[in-house]
Formats: sequence, C-alpha cells, structure tokens
Amino acid sequence: MCGGREWQLGLLRELLAFLLDGLHEDLNRVKQKPYIEMKDSDCRPDEEVAYECWKNHMARNDSLIVDVCQGQYKSTLVCPVCGKISLTFDPFMYLSLPLPSTVTRTMTVTVIYGDGSGLPMPFTVNVLKHGSCRDLCSALGTACCLKSDEMLLLAEVYKHKIFRYLEIPLESLASIKDDEHIVAYRLKKGVRKMKLEIMHRDNMKSGDRKLFGSPLVTYLDEDPQYGANNEAYVHKMLSPFRRAYSSTKSYDGKEDGFIPAGSDEQSNISSIECESRNMTTGCSEQEETSCGESYFRLVLTNESCLSCDPIKKDSLTKNLVDL
Repeated sequence: MCGGREWQLGLLRELLAFLLDGLHEDLNRVKQKPYIEMKDSDCRPDEEVAYECWKNHMARNDSLIVDVCQGQYKSTLVCPVCGKISLTFDPFMYLSLPLPSTVTRTMTVTVIYGDGSGLPMPFTVNVLKHGSCRDLCSALGTACCLKSDEMLLLAEVYKHKIFRYLEIPLESLASIKDDEHIVAYRLKKGVRKMKLEIMHRDNMKSGDRKLFGSPLVTYLDEDPQYGANNEAYVHKMLSPFRRAYSSTKSYDGKEDGFIPAGSDEQSNISSIECESRNMTTGCSEQEETSCGESYFRLVLTNESCLSCDPIKKDSLTKNLVDL
C-alpha cells in the first residue's frame, strides 16, 4: 500500500514538472537565447554572485512561470585535493519535500466522578501522537479543571466492562487505537484501600441481563465488612444519576435499600452491577416497581458477571468472598 502511494506521488511530480516546463517554453519572451559564460565566484560576496547568476538566467529565460515559480539555491563544492571552493547559484522550478507527519492526535475521553458528585462529561483534547498516558492525564486535568487533591485513573472499556487500567504514566499513547473507548475516573489522591466497580445492566424481557454504558469506579477508604456499607457506597456513586432521573419522574416515599429475603419482585427496567476487584466482588441491581418505587439489591458476581449471589444487609462481606 505504501509503495503504491509513493509511486502515485512520483507520477504527480512528473506531471507537474511537465506542465510547468511546457508553460514556461510557451510563455518565454526570449526567442533567441544568448550564450553566456559563467564566471567563478572568486570569494566574492554571496549577494553579488547570486545577482549575477540570476541575471544570466533571466537573459535566457523570461516568462511568467519564472517570475512566479522559479528561484535559486546555493551550491558549494570543495576540491578535496587543492581545497578550492566553487560557489554557484542554480535555478529551480520545484523542490520535492516530504510532507510532515501529524505530530498530534485528538482524543475524546469521558471523565467520570469517583465520588458521585457529578454526571460523566466527555472532553476532547489534543495530545502528542507519540506521547504518554501522563500527557493525556495532564491535558484532561486542564480541560476538566482537576483539583490539586485529585487524580485521574485511565481505563479502557470493552463491551461495557473494564478491560484494562492504564496505570503506567509512561505507557505510550500509540498503544491506544482510535476506536478504543477510554474513560478517566476522577478520584481523590491517597485513597487506595479497595477498588469498587459499578457496571450498568438492563434486565431483558427474555430474562437475560445485558450490560450497557461505562462502568463507575471509586476507591473505598475503609473495609466494607457489612452489606449495608456496600449499599452506602453504591447510593453515593449513583446519586447524580438518580437526581437526573428524578427530574423527569417523581418517586414515592419508599426508602431505597436491599430487597428483603424471599422477595419475588422483579422488573425489566434497569439494573446496576458493581464489582470490587481487590477484596470483594459484588453487584447491585436497581429495580423499579410499577408504582415508581426504586430500590437496590446487592449480589456477588464473578469476572464474567454470570453468577449473582444476593448479599443480605446484615451479612458479612468477608464471609461471602469464598462463595
């Protein structure tokens, strides 16, 4: 492919040269070209030699093409035996120069709040094509007005799940393709206790569960030993989405929480699934009854999100790790 492109560019250069030479000969005002003997530079100033060479060239070539398209470049030749320097100024019609490659690239990254203080927001930034993840974080930090006590965690999302985290600052951006979905999680610095992922899942009419959207990620500042602690973190992360939803739909006064044991209430509206990769793995489903009531159910899930084991409100999370 590259060889064919270079061959086509070569043909274009030859065509352009042929057209310019033909136009010059047709428009040349000099019909009888005189013979002019070139003189040596003899260490004269470059300006003087250049003027003399151009005057001699114009004596034989005088056309609109010369006025617009021609110029001179300096040529220096040094004899390796005697050291004599020969300086000439040669006319040129065109020069073949390589086109500069693009040194920057445009990347659109969705910045997601890790503390549930706002809705996700996409930002488009320009970064060096061969830059690093640190350069991308710096550009995103400027675009989203990142605070001094905050950091950005880059991640690649594939099929609505976290495929990998880009946690190496010097990792090249060349490893990120243009069609890959990159998100940045806005987190507090210094909080590294446990990583919690929340994935969005829709209950289909057929009973299947389909993931959608981008996962939410936050760091927990303490060990959530009980299910109620997990509930608090999930509610905090989902608060901006719930506020946005409540602006278009009013709720009754039922308190959000866990589904009681033995409850058979089901819904086909939506679900949220959260997964903690470091110590515990859990999932919460948000369901809605026909009366508009909203609540959550936390369950444990595996990496493939196929198994879901309910977590009771008073159950110990650490006892559920081995399920």
